[in-house]
Amino acid sequence: MIDPMAVMTVADVADYLRVRESTVRKLIVRGDIPSFNVDGQPRVQYGALVGWFQAEVHARSLEILRQEFQKPSNWRTALDAQPELRDQILAEEHPDGTFGAFLKEAALAPDQSPSDDQRDNLSEQSMAQNASRKDLIQDLEAQKSLMIAVSTGGPGIK
Repeated sequence: MIDPMAVMTVADVADYLRVRESTVRKLIVRGDIPSFNVDGQPRVQYGALVGWFQAEVHARSLEILRQEFQKPSNWRTALDAQPELRDQILAEEHPDGTFGAFLKEAALAPDQSPSDDQRDNLSEQSMAQNASRKDLIQDLEAQKSLMIAVSTGGPGIK
């Protein structure tokens, strides 16, 4: 097991995460990866790196879950799979702002599947956003590499 107090250089972290040093530096400058300076050079404590990763995974998981819970189309799909429950929700009155009212609205909403034209438009928008997502993808790759490295006791720890 790797000592959580072990201190890593930027090169060590990059090797450990299997990403470029510039990616690690960017994460450090943004304050994403906790670090401290030794003779003006950033250093990262292994335990802090693992803690950062775990916090990031947890926060992103909660955000994805929150977004999915707020999509009426997901609830409609679930209600369509349980017609008796859907019919019960539709038959009852629910005060505004309650979960029952939200479910009733979701059950009554038209199918949200995009048309071919909408899909084409969404595809064009996605292509335009891909450039800005490059940094996010690099960050996610770094996190994935860290997860693999943590689980295998990866290289780069001094």
